[in-house]
Amino acid sequence: MKFQFKNKITLKISETVFKSLIEESAKLCIVLEKIYKEDENYFFTLSFKDYKILSQTPYIKVTEVVKRKGAGYFAYIHRKRYGFYIGAFLSLLIFIYLTSCIWVVDVIGNDETSDEEIKAVLNENGIGVGKLRYGKKISEIKNRALLKLDSLSWLWVHIDGTRAIVEVREKGDASGIFVDDECTNLVASFDGIVKDMCVRRGRKVVERGNIVSKGDLLVSGVASTKARGIRYIHSQGEIIALTRRRAEGEFEPYVTKRVPTGKSVKRINVKFFEHSINNIFKKKIPFKSFDKKIKRKQIKILKNIYLPLTFTTEEFYEIIEKNEHPGKKAIIERSVGILKKQIESARAPDAKTISTEYEYTGLEDGRLYISVVVESEENIAREVKIQMEIPEENASGESY
Repeated sequence: MKFQFKNKITLKISETVFKSLIEESAKLCIVLEKIYKEDENYFFTLSFKDYKILSQTPYIKVTEVVKRKGAGYFAYIHRKRYGFYIGAFLSLLIFIYLTSCIWVVDVIGNDETSDEEIKAVLNENGIGVGKLRYGKKISEIKNRALLKLDSLSWLWVHIDGTRAIVEVREKGDASGIFVDDECTNLVASFDGIVKDMCVRRGRKVVERGNIVSKGDLLVSGVASTKARGIRYIHSQGEIIALTRRRAEGEFEPYVTKRVPTGKSVKRINVKFFEHSINNIFKKKIPFKSFDKKIKRKQIKILKNIYLPLTFTTEEFYEIIEKNEHPGKKAIIERSVGILKKQIESARAPDAKTISTEYEYTGLEDGRLYISVVVESEENIAREVKIQMEIPEENASGESY
């Protein structure tokens, strides 16, 4: 049943009088609602304003009040229930407090720097669970946080309801951004044959078709001019080379698979504010080997209004390990895929695979020795800071 805020009155009137009331209501501009008939009587509802108008007519004497609904009548009936109003007032204060604080802090854009480290620094500066979300000078908080978090180059906080979204950028992520006082050379990160070059800053040392080894100088950041003498710059560019990367390993002649038994155990962790209440719901895990799934639910009452109440459900599924022998061909294909992924993770992200070759040898104990060679085109240029020589000074202060 929905609570009725507007005051409404339901009346009962006889059938004979109701017909004349219908005609009179049009003249008095009274709106009759929810009309229905029961036995020889009619029931209808009207607003408190229309009821006042009806009370000035003779029809009020032949009507009977059946029901009163609305906030005004509710308050009148319970006018002496002081505990109810005190409780309602305290509930309102609690609601205002809960919706005025930050209860969720999400960090976006970090890889090396942990969430906990970023949250700890922000908490010291007023952005954290339980902190008021109003009156925050984000620019000042950002500057103070960046002074303590050396690994970050940029940080911003966006407060949406009771949720704080922290966007960060780590110093290693600033690709394409350089500072002139960081003078660098480009050196080879791997052996290869130079296929293509795009040098935006610096002096080329190699040409297309040259064979280079890991650590060789590709683009120099040291320039010499007659007018300005020796000048150091920040070299920039891509050196695309044809590379051959190798990975090898020994593999068992079977595949170990994790097979679920169908048995599972659930654990529920309740977090209220920053305190975990898990003693009641905590269960021991009876399985030696298991997979784990975690579901978290932050309670919210509106779109972006979260409450400091989190339910975390941990479900543990029993697993048994079985060795399967899918055949030599399947083992080789699987092993080659594993070694190929190792090579791809070590090379440049935008590298292009040209060809893949592999060899295998059977060992005495039944295992397989597999070697994989991947030929790629990739950018092998790596920035290395130039160690500039500072002239020494003699006792008189003159350099030599």
